[in-house]
Amino acid sequence: MGYHEFSSVVDDESKEALTDRLLEMSCLGSFETGRTVVAYFPDTLDIGNLRDRLRSLQAALRESGLNDELSFDDALIPHKGWNESWKKLPTY
Repeated sequence: MGYHEFSSVVDDESKEALTDRLLEMSCLGSFETGRTVVAYFPDTLDIGNLRDRLRSLQAALRESGLNDELSFDDALIPHKGWNESWKKLPTY
Protein backbone atom coordinates (compact mmCIF):
# COMPACT_ATOMS: atom_id res chain seq x y z
CA MET A 1 0.00 0.00 0.00
CA GLY A 2 1.33 3.43 -0.92
CA TYR A 3 0.31 6.85 0.28
CA HIS A 4 -0.85 10.16 -1.08
CA GLU A 5 1.30 12.96 0.29
CA PHE A 6 -0.86 16.05 0.22
CA SER A 7 0.82 19.45 0.74
CA SER A 8 -1.21 22.58 1.42
CA VAL A 9 0.04 26.14 1.74
CA VAL A 10 -2.24 28.20 3.96
CA ASP A 11 -2.19 31.36 6.10
CA ASP A 12 -1.55 30.85 9.80
CA GLU A 13 -5.06 32.07 10.67
CA SER A 14 -6.62 29.30 8.58
CA LYS A 15 -4.18 26.49 9.44
CA GLU A 16 -6.27 25.07 12.29
CA ALA A 17 -9.39 24.86 10.10
CA LEU A 18 -7.39 23.05 7.41
CA THR A 19 -5.88 20.60 9.89
CA ASP A 20 -9.31 19.87 11.37
CA ARG A 21 -10.73 19.22 7.89
CA LEU A 22 -7.84 16.87 7.01
CA LEU A 23 -8.49 14.87 10.18
CA GLU A 24 -12.20 14.65 9.33
CA MET A 25 -11.17 13.19 5.96
CA SER A 26 -9.24 10.35 7.65
CA CYS A 27 -5.75 11.75 7.32
CA LEU A 28 -3.24 9.15 8.52
CA GLY A 29 -0.87 11.78 9.89
CA SER A 30 0.37 15.29 9.23
CA PHE A 31 3.04 17.82 10.09
CA GLU A 32 3.58 21.55 9.61
CA THR A 33 6.58 23.36 8.23
CA GLY A 34 6.21 27.11 7.92
CA ARG A 35 2.97 27.85 6.05
CA THR A 36 2.81 24.30 4.65
CA VAL A 37 0.75 21.47 6.10
CA VAL A 38 1.73 18.03 4.81
CA ALA A 39 -0.78 15.21 5.29
CA TYR A 40 -0.80 11.55 4.34
CA PHE A 41 -3.72 9.50 3.04
CA PRO A 42 -3.98 5.88 1.85
CA ASP A 43 -3.43 5.41 -1.89
CA THR A 44 -6.97 4.02 -2.14
CA LEU A 45 -8.36 7.50 -1.50
CA ASP A 46 -10.10 9.27 -4.37
CA ILE A 47 -7.77 12.27 -4.69
CA GLY A 48 -10.32 14.16 -6.81
CA ASN A 49 -12.81 13.92 -3.95
CA LEU A 50 -10.18 15.22 -1.54
CA ARG A 51 -9.50 18.22 -3.78
CA ASP A 52 -13.25 18.95 -4.03
CA ARG A 53 -13.63 18.84 -0.26
CA LEU A 54 -10.72 21.22 0.20
CA ARG A 55 -12.25 23.62 -2.31
CA SER A 56 -15.40 23.60 -0.16
CA LEU A 57 -13.16 24.49 2.80
CA GLN A 58 -12.04 27.59 0.89
CA ALA A 59 -15.67 28.70 0.63
CA ALA A 60 -16.22 28.08 4.35
CA LEU A 61 -13.10 30.09 5.23
CA ARG A 62 -14.27 32.97 3.04
CA GLU A 63 -17.76 32.91 4.60
CA SER A 64 -16.30 33.00 8.11
CA GLY A 65 -14.08 35.97 7.30
CA LEU A 66 -10.79 34.05 7.35
CA ASN A 67 -8.17 34.21 4.61
CA ASP A 68 -9.24 31.66 1.99
CA GLU A 69 -5.92 31.55 0.11
CA LEU A 70 -5.18 27.86 -0.08
CA SER A 71 -3.03 26.01 -2.57
CA PHE A 72 -2.44 22.29 -2.60
CA ASP A 73 -0.48 19.63 -4.40
CA ASP A 74 -0.21 15.87 -4.06
CA ALA A 75 2.25 13.12 -4.84
CA LEU A 76 1.86 9.37 -4.77
CA ILE A 77 4.45 7.72 -2.54
CA PRO A 78 4.79 4.05 -3.55
CA HIS A 79 4.90 1.29 -0.98
CA LYS A 80 8.31 0.57 0.41
CA GLY A 81 9.26 -2.22 2.77
CA TRP A 82 10.27 0.12 5.61
CA ASN A 83 10.57 -2.75 8.10
CA GLU A 84 13.29 -4.33 6.00
CA SER A 85 14.96 -1.22 4.55
CA TRP A 86 15.99 0.23 7.91
CA LYS A 87 17.96 -2.95 8.62
CA LYS A 88 20.16 -2.20 5.60
CA LEU A 89 21.29 1.18 6.94
CA PRO A 90 24.93 1.37 8.00
CA THR A 91 25.65 1.21 11.69
CA TYR A 92 28.21 3.48 13.31
